[in-house]
Amino acid sequence: MNDPNEIPQAEQEALRLGMMLGQRRAFGMIAGHCSAAHAESIRQIRDGKLYLRFAENWSDYCERYLKMSKRNADYIIALEKELGAIYFVAAELTGCSARVFRKIRAAFQDDGIHAGGQVIALIPENADRAIEAVAQLQAEAEAAQGPPKPDAAERRFAALEKRACQLADAFRREAKDNDLIERQWLIGKLRAVRQLFDRLDLEIR
Repeated sequence: MNDPNEIPQAEQEALRLGMMLGQRRAFGMIAGHCSAAHAESIRQIRDGKLYLRFAENWSDYCERYLKMSKRNADYIIALEKELGAIYFVAAELTGCSARVFRKIRAAFQDDGIHAGGQVIALIPENADRAIEAVAQLQAEAEAAQGPPKPDAAERRFAALEKRACQLADAFRREAKDNDLIERQWLIGKLRAVRQLFDRLDLEIR
């Protein structure tokens, strides 16, 4: 009779791959070096709630075993759902980002990249050719689209940068308009603002 506490083979494999992913660390993989098998294992662990054997919740499991945030793990799962396993194969071989892959995804078929009347199999031996094909396909897609229009996020970030520049100008004007003692006080305030931005830089990485 089977032990009711025994973990089925498929679940063991998903957990093993998930822990391997944690050992390789996550941040480099988010950039396109997470394998299709790892992406699938993360999805299985989350959707099947396999993490409850090791942690109280999904967030804790991600931090302790996958060595990534819950947000990053969910992002990988979302990419697999949207783009399929072939995206991770392409990303691992060519470094192709999700943004670029979306533009040229029609060129990626089960047998490889269809480009220039050729089919380039997605295997390590074809890495150089695959990288060149992705670059060419990207250039063609962007040329067909014309000049890119700034999206909502880009406009918001530009507005934030403008406000930061205005703040810097305000400090500069104050430095010119005050005496030495007041400028020293102003320098202290400037350092405090810089520390705020340094902490923010660490928080959002």
